[in-house]
Amino acid sequence: MMTMTMFDTATLMINGEEIHYYPIKAVEDLGIAKISRLPYSIKILLEGVMRKLDGRIINENHVKQVANWNPESPNDLIEIPLMPSSIVLQDFTGIAVAVDLAALRTAM
Repeated sequence: MMTMTMFDTATLMINGEEIHYYPIKAVEDLGIAKISRLPYSIKILLEGVMRKLDGRIINENHVKQVANWNPESPNDLIEIPLMPSSIVLQDFTGIAVAVDLAALRTAM
């Protein structure tokens, strides 16, 4: 899948393997928003939106909306597609969720 992005990837070497990621600091470097003020949960959402930016489902407005998140302005929110690449769960909930996901897949 080819993604269209205004952000460059950065590379990290781990055990001789190149890992590519989108540094959220690029949003701040481009003058879109001050990232250091964001809570960690919003930073994680921002990185996910940057990674999935394709110009169709997720566009630059979504990135800007997340980067400029303000808990004082709930009326300024737009819907942002959530496309997680991984989900971390407590050990005892993992089996039930896997069964639910399998049932959803079957239903689709």
